[in-house]
Amino acid sequence: MSSALLNASRSYDEMKRIISLISSVFLLIPALTQAAETVAKSEPVRQMTSSPLSAASLLQTLMGLFLVLGVIALMAFLLRRSSHFYGMGNGQMRVVASLSLGPRERAVVVQVGQQQVMLGISPQQINTLLVLDKPLDTASDPTAESGFAERLRKIMQQQKASS
Repeated sequence: MSSALLNASRSYDEMKRIISLISSVFLLIPALTQAAETVAKSEPVRQMTSSPLSAASLLQTLMGLFLVLGVIALMAFLLRRSSHFYGMGNGQMRVVASLSLGPRERAVVVQVGQQQVMLGISPQQINTLLVLDKPLDTASDPTAESGFAERLRKIMQQQKASS
């Protein structure tokens, strides 16, 4: 129970750090606005030659809006897919293998301490399918899924070798 609280506390601390980073970026906006006003004061005043409600300005505004919404959706997707924010249990619990059985069903092998358990996961419930007598050996498996950093390093090494 205490490890679950510790994981929740770590996830909360990480989310607080992300929120403080985002809020600090928003705090820079007034300084940038003031700098832009200073630059604008130093330039001569120009007369508008076209309507501010033209089709081009409307298109530019909509494209900016869609860009911002796309970035937000991408960040939400990446945070949801990242196992970093779910809490890893200090190495006491981890997913050893996973297999998709359908659009929303999965078979997952979870290691808890020294014991491995196969679970069937559906949107409605989680069932224990099998308690493995002999744990799966993932150290010698070359296709075992590694972290993002490891995959990126391998891809970069392959690109360096090919060039």
